Amino acid sequence: MVTESEKSKHDMLRAMRKHIRENGITDFTDFQDWCDENNDCWSQALDSGLSSVIEKYIDGRFY
Repeated sequence: MVTESEKSKHDMLRAMRKHIRENGITDFTDFQDWCDENNDCWSQALDSGLSSVIEKYIDGRFY
């Protein structure tokens, strides 16, 4: 069974991936900087452990 917290995290990751695709982001640092300036919720999520998932996603899109 998926908890509400897990669903929320999943939805957030999906939204991040969509943003990355739609905006042609090719570098994790650029994405982190964008989040710091524009999306505090995503920035906090990256700071609390989701950064490796998103970094792998960005790297995987271009290899």
